[in-house]
Amino acid sequence: NSATLAYTFDYSSYFVAGTDIGKFTMKTVDDIRTVNKSVHFRPTSNLCNINELASLWEKKIGRTLPRVIVTENDLLAAAAANCIPQSIVASFTHDIFIKGCQINFAIDGPQDIEVSTLYPDETFQTLDDCFNDFLAKLGDKPVNTNKITTTNPVVESMAITA
Repeated sequence: NSATLAYTFDYSSYFVAGTDIGKFTMKTVDDIRTVNKSVHFRPTSNLCNINELASLWEKKIGRTLPRVIVTENDLLAAAAANCIPQSIVASFTHDIFIKGCQINFAIDGPQDIEVSTLYPDETFQTLDDCFNDFLAKLGDKPVNTNKITTTNPVVESMAITA
């Protein structure tokens, strides 16, 4: 069965395309406004919780995915199991979506600056764009899932785990 994670805690996270990280990092290298500052990437257009991500993906693939509730204790148990890479994913997922490590602090100090305030005319790639790119790259490439070769795997049943 295909499953989408639904968390009992609902923090959001900022998502930034790697190309945007590179683009903005190169802009800040020679920018006098960034000297001795922490530059943060917090594009408001890409602030989503895990359930919003799942909903966006459902819109892209044209189907509703069943939900599996994952509690904080579930993630902590998976992290403690020391099974790589699942434990690492569970640990990061807990820190980001349960503890809110990306959003539970202010960036209004004299040493902090948010990159979109430095370059207000530059845009970030949206999550919608990223998902479109992902779908375009998948195309009709055959993928071996559970020893069954299928095409267009984004609409096939796939287990999603923390």
